[in-house]
Amino acid sequence: MSTTPRLTLCTYTRDDAPLVLGLLDSVSGWTVRPDEIVVVDDGSRTPLDASRLPPGARLLRNAAPQGPMRAKVRGLGAARGEFLLSVDCDMRLSPNWVAAVLEHAARPEVGIACSVWSYVERGAESSGRAAATAEAHDPAGPQPADAPDAGLAQRYLRVYVASEVQTGEVELMPGTAWLLRRAVWEEVGGFSGFTMPTHEDLLFCARVRAAGYTLYRTGAAAARQVRRLSHTAVVRRQWIFVDGMYRAGLARKPLAERVDGMGARSLARAALFLRSGRRELCYVELLFLVFAHLRLLLDHALPGLDAAEAAGAQLGALGVHLAPYARLRAELAADLLRLGVPAVRAVRPVDRCPRLAELLDLLRRADALRWLDAHAPEFLARDRARAADYSFYERMRPGDGPDLLDGGLA
Repeated sequence: MSTTPRLTLCTYTRDDAPLVLGLLDSVSGWTVRPDEIVVVDDGSRTPLDASRLPPGARLLRNAAPQGPMRAKVRGLGAARGEFLLSVDCDMRLSPNWVAAVLEHAARPEVGIACSVWSYVERGAESSGRAAATAEAHDPAGPQPADAPDAGLAQRYLRVYVASEVQTGEVELMPGTAWLLRRAVWEEVGGFSGFTMPTHEDLLFCARVRAAGYTLYRTGAAAARQVRRLSHTAVVRRQWIFVDGMYRAGLARKPLAERVDGMGARSLARAALFLRSGRRELCYVELLFLVFAHLRLLLDHALPGLDAAEAAGAQLGALGVHLAPYARLRAELAADLLRLGVPAVRAVRPVDRCPRLAELLDLLRRADALRWLDAHAPEFLARDRARAADYSFYERMRPGDGPDLLDGGLA
């Protein structure tokens, strides 16, 4: 009789034991449970205690951190199941998730299946299994309103994710919670040849589609991402993806075209935030677009321009736009330093980022710049004082993002 398990759950942790223990504790409430569990500890400073895992779970340790992509390669490579359920440790699945998604993953034409998802950060909790039980709520139920003390990241990502998720056949799905046949993983070569620490989901989705399979997202189940992030971690996470796309695009499309697309999406999100009365979220959007443009000018040299001079000229232009808003300027400057933007001297203003100018004009006409100038110091001080979970993106530096050209995705 075959001893091959039907379903293997693979999950991954680094310095976030409460999150992985919370995920594993929630498995007991699933209507379909895994036959095998593989946990990869990617070099946590305090190694995950194997005695706290469910009976029979296998713990694989990396002596030093290898990054999320290599942790997944190790876990999925060790899995024996016919179906592979790869779940980031900060995800919480509705009780019916496996049953609902497995129905699609088993279809021969489907390469990867997943569900809709949302971002709802976990509440403050002590580490361990008892606390984790409280967060194993039903993600498929009504979305709770943001708590009064919800961080900027939660409020921003709730809107951002809700505007991005589609059901049915899709071209791309984030690798936060996937279900696929092991045969598909092996046929397309997994993540082989991909060397960057993150965004392996982009590569793998492209490979699966190139092999003739579809990607399917169902709305019959749901998941929630519960990691508590700082607003600067959100900005950095978005940038790591954008940076890879731009490095790839430089070989195929003019930089200006890529900048325009990024700016158009930021404008659309800011308009959505304004319509919903969430002016504080416009700060995160403004910070992202300023940071992204400065990094592009610093990291992707334009013909005939000195990088530092170009960035300084853009800072000068930003200073002109924000001249009446000294407090807002100070907050942006402080966050740019936290994000690792090197000190560059503002010189004679030259605005090379028309979409950034459009965003500033949109915020000015909506009286949002004045509102942010008055209120940003207070809500940002509260946000910076909140305890956040470990985030891999906080430790990434410019250039650490995926090289999507080398990955064949440009």
